[in-house]
Amino acid sequence: DFASIMVRNEAYFPTREADAKEGDGTWKTGYLAKQPKRAVQAQEGRVIGATALITGSTVGAGILALPASVVNAGYGPSSAVLVACWMLLAVEAFLLAEVNVALREETNAGTEKDVESKDGGQTKIVSLTQMAERTLGSTASTFVSSAYLFLSYTLLVAYLAKAGELLGGIVHVPPAAAGVAFAAVMGGSIFVGSDQSTDKVNRGFTGALMVLFLLIGLDAFMETHGDLSHLTYADWSQAPACVPIAFLALVYHDLVPVVCSYLDGDRDKIRKAVLGGSLIPLAMFLLWNAAFLSLAPTGMGVDPLDYLGRDEIMSGLLSMFGVLAIATSLIGTLVSMTEYIISHVPEDLTLLDKAKEKLKHMGTEVESPNLLRPFAFLAVLLPPLTVAFTDPDIFLSASAFAGAYGMTTLYGIVPPLMALSLRKEKKAEMPELVPGGSGLLVGLGLSAFLIAGGQARLDFP
Repeated sequence: DFASIMVRNEAYFPTREADAKEGDGTWKTGYLAKQPKRAVQAQEGRVIGATALITGSTVGAGILALPASVVNAGYGPSSAVLVACWMLLAVEAFLLAEVNVALREETNAGTEKDVESKDGGQTKIVSLTQMAERTLGSTASTFVSSAYLFLSYTLLVAYLAKAGELLGGIVHVPPAAAGVAFAAVMGGSIFVGSDQSTDKVNRGFTGALMVLFLLIGLDAFMETHGDLSHLTYADWSQAPACVPIAFLALVYHDLVPVVCSYLDGDRDKIRKAVLGGSLIPLAMFLLWNAAFLSLAPTGMGVDPLDYLGRDEIMSGLLSMFGVLAIATSLIGTLVSMTEYIISHVPEDLTLLDKAKEKLKHMGTEVESPNLLRPFAFLAVLLPPLTVAFTDPDIFLSASAFAGAYGMTTLYGIVPPLMALSLRKEKKAEMPELVPGGSGLLVGLGLSAFLIAGGQARLDFP
């Protein structure tokens, strides 16, 4: 994830190696020992920052798909689905944090089963792949990596298809051309920019996104043709169809390892950050659905966003909001996938760079481009661009597919399995963020499996 790369960058979050507290509350070694008392207090009080990190990551492209996915069920059933998914995902996030913190502590203590740290020092972030390998084995780690790639490519297809549609409407060009331009601009800016510049762009987009959210939500509630009686409509038989998009919209679990590192494995702070950071988007999504479901006839399969878009000014704001929501989501996915491919690229693809270095040591300078990073960007962008513009209307179906299968697997089934394995190994030695025995963990995994299975019955009747 983009945020994890920021955390690993010392200019963004300074490293804190071998920190240790004295009895009087001061720090005797490491980064904090060099800071004044006020700075130490700021370092210890990072819950608000972690909460904002989760909130900003959660409010993204998924919000665009919510109104159309819930209109047939109505506000009551769709709200119940959102709250139920939030509860399930909060518990799953606690399980991820429980395993992550336990492995951080294990690694920092220098046990025989250390999670490897690529920089050779104390592990700062334990990734989901590392967690799976340590708790479930190398086969599970390979499966998690494959599921991650599947999920990320599916999301990129959805993002690029919707971006092409929105930008095409704004500048009046074909969606395919607009989508290619969007991918080129976003990918190019990330490719040539530094981590810090990309972070500044992302923060600017997120701030503008929040402002537009308030403007659009207020306008929807104040519309003269809005009717709050629409919110009383309920068709509970349509509630299961809301689950995949609700799951997609509420997921933030790729950030859990980052938050665990950011808060130094403090379980109480992690719990507060996860609860606060996920409750804010839940409240926003409930208000967003209420605003738009009051505009459109319910139960008719009409996208409520189309009603607000009839006003020319509001249509432009909606398009801008959509592009920003996609951009903030795309940045994280694009950066994380690029870094993933670079770290897993076959050795023979780096032979040119190795040969260049060898010649340099022999006293011969050879000017040649580093082909690895351009290759990674093309490998990330070209496949989803091809799929997205083969079927320009794929946004909603691709989003539902990602939520029903990719996210339920990675963030619904895998966390209970990892926690179950580690709890059996460590028994009473490991503090639990989620109280309960094996039955609870099996039930959580089964719930996620049933979500995927229910969607499979709809997709493959």
